[in-house]
Amino acid sequence: MSKTKNNTVDPFQLLKKYSADTVRWYMVSQSPVWRPTLFDAEGVGEVQRKFFSTFLNTYAFFALYANVDGFNQSELKIPILERQEIDQWILSELNSLIKIYIQSMDNYDVTRAARAVSDFTIDQLSNWYVRRNRRRFWRVKKEKIKQQRIKHCTNAC
Repeated sequence: MSKTKNNTVDPFQLLKKYSADTVRWYMVSQSPVWRPTLFDAEGVGEVQRKFFSTFLNTYAFFALYANVDGFNQSELKIPILERQEIDQWILSELNSLIKIYIQSMDNYDVTRAARAVSDFTIDQLSNWYVRRNRRRFWRVKKEKIKQQRIKHCTNAC
């Protein structure tokens, strides 16, 4: 961007349109801090649609059914080995994410850490875990399987 070429972006309009969090996430997740960033205002919108919308919709889906069922965090914790295989899988993915995130941050690689969080949220959590477990949420009564799903998501999400 250059003022003489008149191809700059007004940051205040960008923040008003997308939010500061979205712009920050775009800047952090698009390229490492040691390389020049080629800014793309449409890329900010893509980050908002892909990452933030997915994250908020996943949380809203969980919150809706947790509230409908009167979920109580203080209920007994279900041991991991007693949970369904898909619950064990998402916990494993979450622990892998935590490991990558910590390693990346320890190495000052914020971009890798942000991309790992985005990939987990979009691919593993939303596209795989939530989609494969919708029927567990939709069950009418508060069964043990449904309690496992709600308890797990509260602890891991």
